[in-house]
Amino acid sequence: MLKGLTIALYPDCTMITLEDCTALCGFSREEVLAIAEHEHLPEIVATALANRLLCQARGTERVRDMIIDNIRQAQRRGDKRHVLAQLHVLHHFLRTHREAEPRRHPWSAQFCIQEQRLGLDAR
Repeated sequence: MLKGLTIALYPDCTMITLEDCTALCGFSREEVLAIAEHEHLPEIVATALANRLLCQARGTERVRDMIIDNIRQAQRRGDKRHVLAQLHVLHHFLRTHREAEPRRHPWSAQFCIQEQRLGLDAR
């Protein structure tokens, strides 16, 4: 209804859609939704934030951390379905934004102590 009204009022105007904004921001829709969830923003505002973060140094690392925070929140709530969904988002994100991969994975913390004892720590 609103789209028809907009066209009637502005017949020579072409509107950009939410899907267009998402496609232009450099992230998938699921990644944008993860940002929106974390920051409590409407999806359209999250697309703008996503684009801005993509242009900043360490911006993709911030997005990675947002997704991880979403996973932790879902774990605390016991929402297994959302945990799984966010893990898929994180997996896709890290495959498409290699610069956001952590130097040390959080799940490898148990091995850090052993590496230090053996003198294998690369730091």
